[in-house]
Amino acid sequence: MNRFFTTAVLCLALLSCSRGSETIAGETSASGFCHVKDGVLYTPEGKPLSLWGVNFQTPLSWEANRLGKVGVQKTEQGLNAVTDNNLDDVVRLGANLLRCHLTPADFTDAKGNLTETAYLHALDYLVARAGEKGICLCFAFLNHMGQKGPGAEWAGKGAETWIHDPDVVRCTANYISQLVKRVNPCNGIAYKDNKSIVFWELVNEPEMYSYSEISDSGYAPAYKSWLQKAGKDDTAANYAAYRTETVRSYIDGMVKTLRDAGDGHPVCWGLNWHRFRRDNKDLFDGVVRSKADIVSFCNYPGQDYVERKYSNYRYDFTDRSFSDWFNKYFSMEDGYGWARTKTFASKAKVAYEFETFFNQSGYLYPVQALYIKALGGQAATMWTYTFAEIAPLFGGSHFLNLRCTPAKAASFMVASRIFHSTKPDFPIKVSDEMSGDGWCISKQHNAAVYSDGEYYCTSGETLSGWSGIKPSAGVKHISGLGSSPLVTYSGSGIYFIDETDSGLLINLMPDIVIKGDRFFKPDYQTTVTELVTNVENTLSIGLDRWKDAPGILYSVDRDGNRTEISSYEGTGNFKLKPGLYIFVRK
Repeated sequence: MNRFFTTAVLCLALLSCSRGSETIAGETSASGFCHVKDGVLYTPEGKPLSLWGVNFQTPLSWEANRLGKVGVQKTEQGLNAVTDNNLDDVVRLGANLLRCHLTPADFTDAKGNLTETAYLHALDYLVARAGEKGICLCFAFLNHMGQKGPGAEWAGKGAETWIHDPDVVRCTANYISQLVKRVNPCNGIAYKDNKSIVFWELVNEPEMYSYSEISDSGYAPAYKSWLQKAGKDDTAANYAAYRTETVRSYIDGMVKTLRDAGDGHPVCWGLNWHRFRRDNKDLFDGVVRSKADIVSFCNYPGQDYVERKYSNYRYDFTDRSFSDWFNKYFSMEDGYGWARTKTFASKAKVAYEFETFFNQSGYLYPVQALYIKALGGQAATMWTYTFAEIAPLFGGSHFLNLRCTPAKAASFMVASRIFHSTKPDFPIKVSDEMSGDGWCISKQHNAAVYSDGEYYCTSGETLSGWSGIKPSAGVKHISGLGSSPLVTYSGSGIYFIDETDSGLLINLMPDIVIKGDRFFKPDYQTTVTELVTNVENTLSIGLDRWKDAPGILYSVDRDGNRTEISSYEGTGNFKLKPGLYIFVRK
């Protein structure tokens, strides 16, 4: 699909990350690694980190299969082109962290040895390109999504076997050791020495067999041997103790594998969704006793209201209130409450995945940002960003794209600012209408707004003043959807307005026309969201320093070349098609 206006993003890539109570991307590039102390994730310089972003999955054959349905070649060149075509977009959305749960069946053999494939090369390229742009990274080493490569012989045996099966554990350790020692041919830096990588996650959504499953699993002999050595009987309580010891031993063993390979990055272990602890308290006990530095969780407000195989169904939760859901699970120890207990005080917390989930609202991402921060989370990555190549044809449960989901994308930007400006770990009472220092979130208005000294961001109409949040006199960067006290705009796409030394940079995303069902799985043939680029919209910019300033408006092409459009006596009455422009004072 067509891309627009990358030149502006290249010039302004780092403007998307607001400075708040914590340090954000870029400062991790100094010598040394990020580290965890007393349950806080720090930069090498000792400043608390705040990381907000998306899962970005070009190194996965699973993603390549989706892209292949629209003609993207499943080659190193094809996947790298997708990376280049989308990295600037996610930075513009306010992302300073990318996550990817690797699927080693794509690039290992039956023993866990690395093999040179398009997917491994796509990983190399993603790591190098993200590093060039100051984007932080985290990777889960192990996941499987139906891949058929040679590595599926061990990685594809089932999630429970990843911990229970000694051969799989050996293959995993071999693969991890080789990967972190690998010198990335795209930047000449070994993975173990890469400072853009903030932490490693050992397994994506790890599992173990339950007591009722272990006897028929083929892994009962190891449990029986443990019972015999411990002089214990076969009971549910003793099996729980076995699982506690086994998961702790697994984590500590993989940490040793990393340290023996010379890797000093912090290590994360996933604790899954909000109901996972109910039947897995023993695993939580093992994790808290382990050498894992970080623990992670996911956040999907609609998960309680869908069928197990939800992708085969259509749901639309855009108008649903989730305030009671958030509040119910916040303090419940078998919900998210465990994250704020003294038991886990020594572990840093991150959200490995979050999503509004069958929801295209303009306000829910900011609620999630506050909620994750309230739980102590210092990093959060939405799953998973929908690439520009497939976004116009896409729909379903997880759908975020800069151009095709403007209300949601704008709310993601507001959420980024709120996340970075909020200190972690505090009691929260979620409601449909919320406000704080420089921000406001409203389900009624289906919008959120954020304002500080330099930034003013909205995800819906705020011209009427309902939010009570006013832009500062010194604002230099405006982004949003619809009209606000600073911008009157008739288009349906997101706009970015940035004051630079060269002039006022105006970046207008395409208008959209919804032509299909955005809440059901796509066929990758039918246009769901039409991007409109040939219709003029009216735009007025009310910045005091510009609104009455005579100047010349230029269009800007992909290479940064300017073409004069017209002279204006200020910024009060433009008629512009989606595109990139710069207004220069005379």
